[in-house]
Amino acid sequence: MRESDPWTIVVGVATLAAALAGKRWLPRIPYLLTGIVAGALAALALAQLGIAEVATLGPLPSALPSLSMPALSPAVWRELAPIALALTVIGLTEAISSARAVALKSGQRIDGNREFIGQGLANIVGAFSSSYPTSGSFNRTGANFAAGARTPLASVFSALALIVILLFVRPLAAYLPVAAMAAVLFIVAWGLIDLAALRRILHTSRGEALTLVVTFLATLTIRLEVAILVGVLVSLLRLSPSDDASAADARTARCGRPGSALRRRRHRRAAVPAARDPAGRRLAVLRRRRAYPRRARRRARRASRHPSHAADR
Repeated sequence: MRESDPWTIVVGVATLAAALAGKRWLPRIPYLLTGIVAGALAALALAQLGIAEVATLGPLPSALPSLSMPALSPAVWRELAPIALALTVIGLTEAISSARAVALKSGQRIDGNREFIGQGLANIVGAFSSSYPTSGSFNRTGANFAAGARTPLASVFSALALIVILLFVRPLAAYLPVAAMAAVLFIVAWGLIDLAALRRILHTSRGEALTLVVTFLATLTIRLEVAILVGVLVSLLRLSPSDDASAADARTARCGRPGSALRRRRHRRAAVPAARDPAGRRLAVLRRRRAYPRRARRRARRASRHPSHAADR
């Protein structure tokens, strides 16, 4: 806090307040855009009044990336192969993690194979335009979801919008304050946190809780991509055969003998999964609907045979 600039903090707080106010009272306007505009205006007012100069993004590149042929020599392959392998693990892990975090909010299904194929094709095509290694990002994924995106076409439209900004609105983008961008990323990150899932992990599994705590501490002390790799390594190390065997022994001890009451209750719950499985519930409702006309026909036949009983009912 001693090295922090108070006016930079003011711009960040103004961005947060404007974004949250826009989300509450202006639901038809993207609240992240509202926050960025408010932060930019606050930084511009401070600069015009001569109070403070808040750091901005600065000038953006003036040209689109040019096409080029990647180097395919064996020496380059030997030099880049270990780094490429590490970046692949980190990139795929971050992509799946961000997709899973958003899927828990939206209820969508994740296909890891298609995600990996898409990441690989994107990096192959990007190699012909001098692109950095690409991957799914918590910031971009969270910002897209917070803005209302629900399909992969959102990434296509955002890429087209970025091209338009580079070509036509580039001078204005240079005045965006860094503090405003940080405040927007803070809002996006907070929206991706699932507190209920964190409490469930901490109370149900010591191994997963250890992975969670180590990864959390690593993200606070080292770079994000390295912290994700540390979390993956901790998760792999704790999944040893001895742990699986001890867990199986513990489950067997809790279940008791094959004829115990606890085992019988578990068998009965396993035999009737409709109470927990949504698909089982839908199947049970469908069966009741199919059986209802038959019961109605039987009642109608009884009523026709015994009119007095039908009148009493």
